[in-house]
Amino acid sequence: MATFKKIVFYGIVIVVFAIFTDFMIKVGLRNTYKTISGEIKQTTPEIIMSEVKTTDVNGYAKGKIKNNSEKDIERTYIKLDLYSKRDVNLGTEYLEINNLKVGKEQEFEIKYRYSNVNHYEITIIDSKTLLKEQLLNNNIWKIEKGTGNLAVLFPYNKFLRIFFTKLSNNYIIYDDL
Repeated sequence: MATFKKIVFYGIVIVVFAIFTDFMIKVGLRNTYKTISGEIKQTTPEIIMSEVKTTDVNGYAKGKIKNNSEKDIERTYIKLDLYSKRDVNLGTEYLEINNLKVGKEQEFEIKYRYSNVNHYEITIIDSKTLLKEQLLNNNIWKIEKGTGNLAVLFPYNKFLRIFFTKLSNNYIIYDDL
């Protein structure tokens, strides 16, 4: 009977220790996030940021977008630019907004992995603006099999591709939607 009591006692100690450490980890992580300020560049559609927090290595932005325009929002992106104390653009994150009817709201969360973020800017862009930014910055190039065409695989819209032909400097945008 004494052995059984020891086993139960040690089992309870292990469970209490696990609960305590889990609680302390959550409290510690919550305290490492600090709130940062930023600017929303547009009023249509309306964006309301509920919280934007960062640590030394990552962070997140939560908010709501409300369609206060006179038409439905299709293939539009929320662009989150993240800056350091010296206004150096550390990186940009995009979130696609689709099928947002007039007068409706949608909550969103954007997670990022950048260090030393001090403030942010939020803008709304369309798919053509995003395409231009991707062509200038982070391209994903590929040679198409069989045709030899150079293609840009557009990372934020799996249906959009650009083909550069070998014979000319012209390009054709294929939109499969």
